[in-house]
Amino acid sequence: MNQGMSTKNVIKVFLYLALAFLLLALISVSTSTDTVNIEERAELDSFDFSSRIALLSPNIFDKYPEVLLTPEDFAAGTAGLSQRGSSLRSDFATYRLVLELEEGLIYGISGHSAPQAMTLWVNGDILYSAGTPGRNVEEMVGNISYFTSFFNGTAGYTEIVIQRSSFLHLQLGSLEPLYLGEQSLIVSMNNLAYIHVSIMIGILLVAVVFFFGIFIYLNEYRYFLWVTLFCLMIALRTLTRDYLIISEFLTQISWQSIHRISMISTLGVIAFITAYLSAFFSYKAKYRGISRIIMFSTAAVCGAFALFYALAPSTVYTQMPFRILSNVAAMVIPATAFVNAFWIMTKDSEKRKFEHIMIMIASVITFVLGAVEVYLIMVAAASGSNHLLVGSLLFIFVSAAAVAINLHRTDFAARETEMRLAAENAMLDSHSRIKSAFISDISHEIKSPLRIISGYAQLAELQINEGMADKETMENLRVVSEEAHRLAGLVERLLNISKAKEEAKIPVAVSVDDIISRAMALLTPVLAANNNRLDVSVEENCPPVAANTDMLLQVLFNLGTNANRHTKDSKIELKVAKTESIPFVSFTLSDKGSGIPSYILERIFERGVSGDNSSGLGLPICKEAVEAYGGNIHIESKRGKGTKVSFTLPIYEKHEVK
Repeated sequence: MNQGMSTKNVIKVFLYLALAFLLLALISVSTSTDTVNIEERAELDSFDFSSRIALLSPNIFDKYPEVLLTPEDFAAGTAGLSQRGSSLRSDFATYRLVLELEEGLIYGISGHSAPQAMTLWVNGDILYSAGTPGRNVEEMVGNISYFTSFFNGTAGYTEIVIQRSSFLHLQLGSLEPLYLGEQSLIVSMNNLAYIHVSIMIGILLVAVVFFFGIFIYLNEYRYFLWVTLFCLMIALRTLTRDYLIISEFLTQISWQSIHRISMISTLGVIAFITAYLSAFFSYKAKYRGISRIIMFSTAAVCGAFALFYALAPSTVYTQMPFRILSNVAAMVIPATAFVNAFWIMTKDSEKRKFEHIMIMIASVITFVLGAVEVYLIMVAAASGSNHLLVGSLLFIFVSAAAVAINLHRTDFAARETEMRLAAENAMLDSHSRIKSAFISDISHEIKSPLRIISGYAQLAELQINEGMADKETMENLRVVSEEAHRLAGLVERLLNISKAKEEAKIPVAVSVDDIISRAMALLTPVLAANNNRLDVSVEENCPPVAANTDMLLQVLFNLGTNANRHTKDSKIELKVAKTESIPFVSFTLSDKGSGIPSYILERIFERGVSGDNSSGLGLPICKEAVEAYGGNIHIESKRGKGTKVSFTLPIYEKHEVK
């Protein structure tokens, strides 16, 4: 796991994602209707339209290509031969279905109108019309909408006749599947579909507000502007691809404009997910060059296609060569961003954190689902596919989780820094107390020689003035001289007050058991944040060391927090024992963390050198402190196998203290 991400926190993230998709699944199930796909006409013979809805495939209709027929033509027997189930594309055609329905029930027929013009008859009556079908562009008046019409079931057979024509839009050249069922079932289906789409749009708009707020208030997350725009484009695409919603709210916009908006919003989805991936993985200057090339290329290609969709006639941009070209671009552009992100992840360990892996996986899944949707639309003619929407919701939820993980890591680092500063402040307070005690002692010691010098000088002056100088006078002057030298020494110590740390270097007897207990009390809450524990082994009857209590405590704290920063869900061992050959005590702290790269290890005690973007001062300070008391410090580390830090301090002996 990465810094600040324990196993417990990873489980929380997966539970969050599972809950999010469980909620989506519940929404889908609760807003879905029991429909049955009808691919063979024989399936209608025993179908119960009062309890279920039939989704009528175009294959069960009798198709009359390149002719526009009316119910009167069929009644007169002049319709000619049909081609049931024919997959041949035709610019205009007539479809006919005869089925037996229960008399007395009210039935509903619903669906997307056939592009780009359609007229529907039931039992000879025009039930619905979208535009005017024609045999050529001049005759046809185009329109597309979502429709629902109702009719009464009659005795005998029910005849459904549909005319449709499509000249302006080469992508759409077939009849859309139609829903047929009892009136209440059709009404309920439409209401649930309306609720489903509204909830999806609502989730996307909430995501827009959420990510835009992050972009506005958190400077380090500026790249979430691209996620905001991605969510907005997905919402717009979802809205424009569902004519049930469009027909109610955008009645003044032509279907051609709606289709252009849908195509352009799809380009926006591609452009903004590519921009987000490029920005998210290229935080370092050395990676920005390629990422910027990808972003500028994406903007150029998507911008050119958007302009093409906005200005070109639909008969041009829906032709197969342009459709293939746009779909290839839609695959290649994000694929380059994936390859670039993967390359950065292999080069930079900072980009292999849990959230980066999550974003990468979610992006690939979204890409694959989008490719599946393109395939279904182009090959299987499944215009109602929602694969890209599902993938986009996954990507949005993962991005939200990535924000939470990053904020958690930032908070963890801040708390660790706060604890480190608290320990350093405690040391500074200790130094301040030492300084205050030193000044107090110096002031007290200065008074004594000054009094002696003053007294003996006055006595010598009196003896000399009275001509009574003798051996005693000379002794008094010698005392004055000695006290003057002692005072000079005190003044010299006072002039070095700014270097109070030198006073702290005076070794005292530091109990190993006591200092280890205090170190454990400080380190235990720090290690718990990464689910680590401290295992301590102290040799029995270990003698005290010659050091300074605050100094030794700071060294142990620095080494412990360093080990914790690179270790997760493990133990950190601290062993203390007397050395065999020399009168020293050895302290060894080891972990099984990520280790230190070899090129960093050889310079690890230089100020400012760090392998994890920290200050690079902790280990140099530890080295100076240990060596100030006659000890040594040594580090062994292997990448991926952990680190061991050992230092020694001399055993305390009374004659060491002057």
